[in-house]
Amino acid sequence: MFFFILWGKKAIRRRMGYVADFCPVCRGPRRFQLSRVAMASHVFYIPLREEMAIAHHRICNDCGVQLKANLDAYESISKRRADIEALRKQTYPRLLDICAERFRIENKAAPVPDTLTAEERVALIKQSIMLMSQVVEQRFSSTRLDKETWLALLGTVIVVFLTRQVTESIAPDLVRPVFMTLLVGGAMVTLWTFATASRRFITRKVVPPLSNSLKPLQPTPSEINAILSELKSMRYKIGSKLRSEDLLNAIRAL
Repeated sequence: MFFFILWGKKAIRRRMGYVADFCPVCRGPRRFQLSRVAMASHVFYIPLREEMAIAHHRICNDCGVQLKANLDAYESISKRRADIEALRKQTYPRLLDICAERFRIENKAAPVPDTLTAEERVALIKQSIMLMSQVVEQRFSSTRLDKETWLALLGTVIVVFLTRQVTESIAPDLVRPVFMTLLVGGAMVTLWTFATASRRFITRKVVPPLSNSLKPLQPTPSEINAILSELKSMRYKIGSKLRSEDLLNAIRAL
């Protein structure tokens, strides 16, 4: 008799609380959720012993971008989701002084983007897209089913099951053809829903914060296309999944 034990180490994330910090995508002070990432020994993926932290991350509560966190910068960590001004005073009172130069650039861009140099504009546009690229890479690092795909799958199972029960009682000879028709139809709907999941994610989670970020800079179609083409050639998923027309239309609608 053999007994197999699955053990090893894995990275685990622990939520630490909230801090205020500058978000380069939102272009201002924002509330971040602070997390501690550490390696832990596990047996059958159940953590047993946590070792020292290997990284600290902060995730913006508004746009969802994940950035590295420097714990030494914060005076404290809040356990509750306070408003941004109260959180700044409690956790990072020197934020406005530390990021004074970045705020100066943002203040130039907000009213009149033409006051920025060409290098500053392109750098800020590319930075926002690169930061949101992290969100895209994380989402598509593994296969996931979104809400619509799960609903299509569940709906297919329920409809096929209930219809079969009804058909058996009123038209037993039609059970097989009706069952196969509904099964194939449901499978096609589920596959289509799964195939369009990436576009739904980009439209809902990437385009809105990115369009808000780029609105003050008023990027041109050629600038957006050039950056996305470059990222696509570098095999960043955002380069192929984000449509420039969707982003530009969202910017114009703001």
